[in-house]
Amino acid sequence: MDVTNNTALASLGASSNQLTKLDLATGSALKKLSVNSNKLSTLDLSEQNQLTYVDARHNNIAQLDITKSAALQTLLADDNQLTELDTSDNTALIDLQLTSNKITSLDLINNSQLNYLYLHDNSLSQINVSSIEQLYYFSLDRGVSCTGDMCSMAYYFN
Repeated sequence: MDVTNNTALASLGASSNQLTKLDLATGSALKKLSVNSNKLSTLDLSEQNQLTYVDARHNNIAQLDITKSAALQTLLADDNQLTELDTSDNTALIDLQLTSNKITSLDLINNSQLNYLYLHDNSLSQINVSSIEQLYYFSLDRGVSCTGDMCSMAYYFN
């Protein structure tokens, strides 16, 4: 799907469409993106600096670039093939859902506003949540070493 000429597009809903590729406009006004349940293997959001909401669950995404999406508050990326994710510039993140990926490490030091953190069914061996002020929901695999006051809030799986 090519929407590179739609720079005024504020919301795009393209869920459950068998998409394998998505080309977005550089510097667009896009704030909300829903592309869940497709066949995407990459999702380049590096030029989407207005995004506040992304639903990319249930794809085959191995690479996801959100480094320029500083306004991003919600990222739903469960059930993909992610091994890493850079959230260091996403200080507005409130809801981060990464269940059922292959993530081996995740640096959350700049994500103090997180309220919802779903990390179970990954390849994490440790996680540091000491910078996070208040978690309402936190899921993690049993056996993952957790550092920080919010570790007591974790629901353990496996």
